[in-house]
Amino acid sequence: MMNKKYTILFSFGILLSLAFAFFYFFPQNRDSYSPLPYEFVEENSDLEEEVLGAQPDGTVKIPVLMYHNIAAVPTKGSASYRGLFVSPSMFKQQMKYLKDNGYKTLTPTEFVEILKSGKNPKQKSVLITFDDGSRGQYLYAYPVLKKYKMTATFYIIADRSPIKKKELREMVKNGMVVDSHTSTHRDLKKLKGEKNFKYELKSSRKKLESITEQPIVSIAYPGCVADKRTFDVLKEYGYKVGFSCGRSIYHKYKNRYYLSRVHIYSNMDSFKRAITKGL
Repeated sequence: MMNKKYTILFSFGILLSLAFAFFYFFPQNRDSYSPLPYEFVEENSDLEEEVLGAQPDGTVKIPVLMYHNIAAVPTKGSASYRGLFVSPSMFKQQMKYLKDNGYKTLTPTEFVEILKSGKNPKQKSVLITFDDGSRGQYLYAYPVLKKYKMTATFYIIADRSPIKKKELREMVKNGMVVDSHTSTHRDLKKLKGEKNFKYELKSSRKKLESITEQPIVSIAYPGCVADKRTFDVLKEYGYKVGFSCGRSIYHKYKNRYYLSRVHIYSNMDSFKRAITKGL
């Protein structure tokens, strides 16, 4: 009798664990979440309003949005691969939502100044970023941003940008920001030797500045990974801020070289959640 009782309790425990795992790893709205191959930064995950009830002093609440490909979402491939795409129509809908709801789009320089203040901006604000410089960013995202008089930051791989030099100059002329995604998109944690660091971080900055004739003030880390060694070199080379990726929309100036960006999917519900609560 006792063995039967323990068997029932054990079976119940297994079922409960399976149910928890299902709802944790497979949300009901599958389109709103896809696991990405990134090393997420929990920069200020302890600062969520739902947990603390109030925003702590010295933090600012500004969603930093991370896009990759603006193109039709593939019907095949892994969830992580498909999650890198936002359709042009969905991107337009997301930007219209920001415009209609009174959001100001920031440059990295403006973002850093707000971080220094330690106070939320008076106007709802957002920093929009793009990684890799895909053609869809120029063909589909840039015209929408220009139409709505918004700015965004495009993190360009200096040695192999699909967006042409004249196109980058055009984008900057019309209010966009071009910043560094390194020279060749190498994993910065695995880089060895000053020569390699200098090439990825200093040379990329120099090349992009020669194209845009604008100072490069920020960097987005390839694969979202970096370490203290990288931060020290960035300071030496004049970068003001560095972005990884994560789930939080709360930031501190002391974390300015390892800031969280929220990945955006081709889904309106997850977008609204991202700009208000993070992921």
